[in-house]
Amino acid sequence: MRGFFAFAKQFVCFSTVKTQQIKIAIRLVNQSVNSQYRLCSTLTALRLNNVYGLHQSSTLADSEGELVLEAAISQLLSLSLKAELNTIRNG
Repeated sequence: MRGFFAFAKQFVCFSTVKTQQIKIAIRLVNQSVNSQYRLCSTLTALRLNNVYGLHQSSTLADSEGELVLEAAISQLLSLSLKAELNTIRNG
């Protein structure tokens, strides 16, 4: 993504049509993508930590709790991605 935005910035610098608006739009999209990437990275790290914890669990009760947490993380990630898609479509 960073390569695309670097190209877009260079393209905008040579363009003469509403460059300020395009620059602002690119900056906003870049911020949105970066924040979404950080959220996904955090959720992925939580998921990997949870999977590791599942294998280290010694009791069935611990495993069930870990499975519930895994389902919650999956649901949060799914909702986050859906919200971002809606933002992109509506924006």
